[in-house]
Amino acid sequence: MARKKLIRGMGSLKKVDSCKHGEDARCKCKWLGRWYDAAGEPTKLTFDDYDAGFEHLFQEYTKKRQGVGRMSKAKGKAPLLEVYAIEWLASMRDLEPASRRNYKSILETHAFPRLGKVPVNRINKDQIADLIDYLYSEDPETGKDPVYEGTVKNLIMYVLRPIFRQAQADVWRSDNPCDGHRLRDVPDAERYVPTPAEIHDIAHTIKPMWRLAIYLMAGCGLREGEFLGASTDIRKKDNRLWIYRQWHHEGRWAPLKYCKAKEGRWVPLDPIVAAELERHIADYAIPEGGLLFPSLKKPGQAVNNSVFNRALKEACIRLGLDDKDITAHNFRHAFASHVIDAGVPLPDVSRMLGHKSYETTFKTYYKMVDPSWERIQRNVNTYLSTGIPVDATLGGVDAFAEDKQAEVTDLLAKLKALGVTVTLEQAA
Repeated sequence: MARKKLIRGMGSLKKVDSCKHGEDARCKCKWLGRWYDAAGEPTKLTFDDYDAGFEHLFQEYTKKRQGVGRMSKAKGKAPLLEVYAIEWLASMRDLEPASRRNYKSILETHAFPRLGKVPVNRINKDQIADLIDYLYSEDPETGKDPVYEGTVKNLIMYVLRPIFRQAQADVWRSDNPCDGHRLRDVPDAERYVPTPAEIHDIAHTIKPMWRLAIYLMAGCGLREGEFLGASTDIRKKDNRLWIYRQWHHEGRWAPLKYCKAKEGRWVPLDPIVAAELERHIADYAIPEGGLLFPSLKKPGQAVNNSVFNRALKEACIRLGLDDKDITAHNFRHAFASHVIDAGVPLPDVSRMLGHKSYETTFKTYYKMVDPSWERIQRNVNTYLSTGIPVDATLGGVDAFAEDKQAEVTDLLAKLKALGVTVTLEQAA
């Protein structure tokens, strides 16, 4: 009896790779089915025989044709992209509210003006390519600047592409016009690193209630949500802080990033930060276990991050630093940059920052790691000098004699400034 033939759009059904008997052989080897599900995602499954696989693929195909699980039915005139995209956004129930707002904004700003009035089944690959070229372009006459590469990538790969994938599942179209485009690489963003003087200036210019926040970020590497969610119980013995939760910008408690509930991390507590912490608790009469930055309107909740951001922006304007685009994360960046510059190993920095992996820390800060050529030279000289005769020199010249004398001279100058007079002969 001849096998039933697959209909175009059902998918494929072939013997598993381990089968050595061939497609037409009546062996007991399993069959591998591949197809696109109702959401447009590639799916595969193994079956005991061809008939079982065919029936399953046919059912999946029928569901797609009948619109089971679809966002809308593919009947009549295809909807415009701007209508279909908003409907798609509404159907994405697992999407975070912030991401939903961002997706809508990027569509309204960059996609709808050029393609919003085009039916979703009439947009082709060339139109997407033209959109990409337009976004990357610059027009001095109209004052249009190129759109940031990361924004273009988000629009094409993470917004429009899934929308057209859904259109495939809804049988509005058979292809995805966002596939196969070459997008520019997203450049590494160079975030400004505030100097220690700027950090202190901002801390003493911002509204007094936020002074501690600046030092918790710049002195302990805390994220914005982590200092907002901090309470008096974060301070532990041995001059360390235990950070275990954050206050989400949506107004709810959440575990630390990359952590489960009740998990946390230790961070060092600098004496300056410790003094600021004690001052803050005393000045604002914060009870034991109370929030360091409580909301005045909603008891038991932390203040909203927008209140801090406004205060930070005002302080930067007053100091003439508004051109630096300083946000909360710049202080955390300053913490990481300065401790790395001081020679703290990247794995330790990664743990203090709460990064998901050492790789994240390395990618972000590897450019700041000083190769320490001089230190390497000294260490090599130390081990090569072991066992060498006392009066021996390298090529007749002491390789580091001048450097050593300069170090001694600098030390004598510092001692003299402190009122201690020591001659070079005495030091020798």
